[in-house]
Amino acid sequence: MFKGFGEGKIPLANDTSFGIGYYPNSRLEQSVLELESWLNSTKIKMTFPWIGEDIKVMGVDDNNRSQFTVSIAMVDRYVIDVRDYISKVEQIKSAIKEHAVFEDAEIFINAADNYALESLYLTVTGTSAEAGDDGQVGRGNRLNGLITPRRPMSLEAVSGKNPVSHVGKIYNYFAFGLSRDIVEAKMADEATVYIVSMIGSPITEPKALEISVVNPTVDRRTILQMAEDKLKALPLFWKEILA
Repeated sequence: MFKGFGEGKIPLANDTSFGIGYYPNSRLEQSVLELESWLNSTKIKMTFPWIGEDIKVMGVDDNNRSQFTVSIAMVDRYVIDVRDYISKVEQIKSAIKEHAVFEDAEIFINAADNYALESLYLTVTGTSAEAGDDGQVGRGNRLNGLITPRRPMSLEAVSGKNPVSHVGKIYNYFAFGLSRDIVEAKMADEATVYIVSMIGSPITEPKALEISVVNPTVDRRTILQMAEDKLKALPLFWKEILA
């Protein structure tokens, strides 16, 4: 399907869609990412082998105190009985609180558990997929690994989409990449990028491109030039994605 995109040819958008990206993450967003990454790290898995790979973290800031509701698919072969399960959950919670980043946070793990009824989040594989709770890509995390209902957010997840012409993928890469580049180049303190495609149009020619910045340090023309340069590079951006 990509034979028409030979040398010098620009791919055409295969969908009418939009991408949104922002930078930097908030303190809470960064904490959610760090907690999930930490729980899925090799070191933690070696220390607590009963932690499955299916981990979800919901973070809430309440009066400057962070609360994290953590869902962890526990692996049953490491759990003897209900009391052992409870003990292992408490070990995880203690380890989280001892970690410097989360020591002041309130932690809830597998909040739907009912110990009296022996209703526990136990799995064979360490993922909820075995129970048919497999979800859909469209509800999944955005490119930055987060679901952020209080931020501008694309409806598109990037998994399962081709990196050549699927704007649901490449426009989100573009939006997050441009917003990060603007901030890291010290052109502004914060940046948010919105970009819209129309199916059949060259991917280098979006139907709308809006860039919102906080405390800019350069004139808008400089920021727009950076955006134009990144748009021109989109036909070969698939190489960067695959790399």
